[in-house]
Amino acid sequence: ATTYAVDAGLQLVEVVGLPLRIGTMIAHAGPRFQIRNEAQADPLPTRLRVSVAYEVLGHFVALDGFDLHVTAEVEDRWLDPGSPAFYLGAEFGAGLEEALLLVRAGYVMGNGKQLDGAAVGVGIGFDRFDVGIAKSLTANIVGETEPVHVTLGLVL
Repeated sequence: ATTYAVDAGLQLVEVVGLPLRIGTMIAHAGPRFQIRNEAQADPLPTRLRVSVAYEVLGHFVALDGFDLHVTAEVEDRWLDPGSPAFYLGAEFGAGLEEALLLVRAGYVMGNGKQLDGAAVGVGIGFDRFDVGIAKSLTANIVGETEPVHVTLGLVL
């Protein structure tokens, strides 16, 4: 069985002079997943996501190297829209010399057959590299807890 998927997005930073970021992306776009033949091939779970993030800490205190972003996102299926998921979250960042420490928390609502619920995470950025660890605080549809998610990133 073979296929491939592509994620692509666009992000605007400092929109109209405000500490505001607006982004959109398409995730998991690609040809149908095929094991035997075209008749039984399944489409990939392609999603469209739109988000906004606003830096709020600067309105209360001016601390170099520290920020607090509040984020809202909506995500829906590309091929069969109509059951969107809504995400609310916050990310606190502390810049330490060449490194960045991030603490994240969020909540998802209306995520199809999955359960609504909260998640937490931490991340470290050093130079052009990012490492993140996240954990959902809810059970999945079969009653088991979600795994811990580890992400690695390279900022270009």
